[in-house]
Amino acid sequence: MVMRMESGNEIRYRVWSPRAKMILMMLISLSIVFIGFLSEPTLSGAWDNLWQLLSHPNILVVDSLYVASISGTFLNVGLLCVCVTVLLWINKAPFDGLNIAIIFTVMGFAFLGKNLINVWPILLGVYLYAKYKKEPFLNYINIAFLATAMSPVVTELLFHINFPITFRFPSSILIGILIGFIVPQAGAHFFKTSEGNNLYNIGFTAGIIVTIVAAVFRSFGYEHSPLWLVSYQYHNFLTIYILLMSTMLIITSIVSDKNAIAYLMRLWKRPGTLLTDFVSLDGFSATILNMGITGIFCVLYIFLIGGQLSGAAVSGIFTVIGFSAAGNHIKNIIPIMAGIAFGSIFKLWNLSDTSTIMVSLFGTALAPIGGKFGFIFGAIAGFIHLSLVHQTGSFHAGMNLYNNGFAAGVVALFMTPFLNNFVKPRQLPENLNDKYIIRTA
Repeated sequence: MVMRMESGNEIRYRVWSPRAKMILMMLISLSIVFIGFLSEPTLSGAWDNLWQLLSHPNILVVDSLYVASISGTFLNVGLLCVCVTVLLWINKAPFDGLNIAIIFTVMGFAFLGKNLINVWPILLGVYLYAKYKKEPFLNYINIAFLATAMSPVVTELLFHINFPITFRFPSSILIGILIGFIVPQAGAHFFKTSEGNNLYNIGFTAGIIVTIVAAVFRSFGYEHSPLWLVSYQYHNFLTIYILLMSTMLIITSIVSDKNAIAYLMRLWKRPGTLLTDFVSLDGFSATILNMGITGIFCVLYIFLIGGQLSGAAVSGIFTVIGFSAAGNHIKNIIPIMAGIAFGSIFKLWNLSDTSTIMVSLFGTALAPIGGKFGFIFGAIAGFIHLSLVHQTGSFHAGMNLYNNGFAAGVVALFMTPFLNNFVKPRQLPENLNDKYIIRTA
């Protein structure tokens, strides 16, 4: 049980063991694998679709559903998340807010570029960095999974450059390892510049690194053709799946802890800056309740603006759901989405287009600005982000899957000094002072 001292009263919430949280994440992952197998008449057909996905170009924007249908896509998503969950477990990760966010982010981007082949060299690079620093891999495991934002670099080198396989295979592994090796130090540096106002800090780091990689590639004659492969044929299926999964999170929360709603109200008062761990602060039950509500809200938002769900949109929804364990909630994402919606009225992009839907969802990386400085400045951040994100993709040749994180990092870098000097942050209620947390077994 966890006890919090508030005005002399003890407030308790149910503590989920790491094993229980791992089992829930594993059940979600295995259910996705099951859907992948169930959706294809033959086992061989499902594996063929999966292979088609693994070898296909995956620079932005390639919707996995366009390439591999439900079977190949859901197998890739589910099996990759099983791997992530197992690696977290065997490394004794606490399954805190950030690690839950990572599982769902990997889940989301497995719809949009990450796959069972291209993530491993980068993970290995971070692992070798941990060994170089003589520290446990656990200290860097969340950075390792987020660094797989750059996995398209591995796919491009392995399958899609005009060199013999004897060159492509070792070069893809070595470059992936090198990228993974340099991410931890670079990410720590760039985190300081945004002061936690960009939830997708590694996206900014990845944008800088892959911009350099792309420039080197181009100097050797590499040219990429911008891709826009998006499928809308599974709109109804995806809608039902996300609504069901979100509803199950809500039901699990309420059944598991009678105080979940009370702690959700506390959670919604937090600004949500990067490294805010809702699981530790407000309990796992309140956190998954927040995740479920945010998932339903995202679907309703897309319906409201007349959009359709695709693999690209689902990637954004899962990422927002994931970071609802580590920063996002209804009150701080709405200002960002409102600023993007307002900007679409005057700018070149229609609000219901998939590209703008992606910006609306991934742009919630800037939610801490809305949470810390209020609705108006959150909306301004979203307004600026809408313009910037459409320009940054060309810098890294689409090989940084967290392009919105890159753009959000630039927005945060631009706005943070001004906000710190001229805007008074929103004052937190006294009962959110968490220095009196007492943990007991």
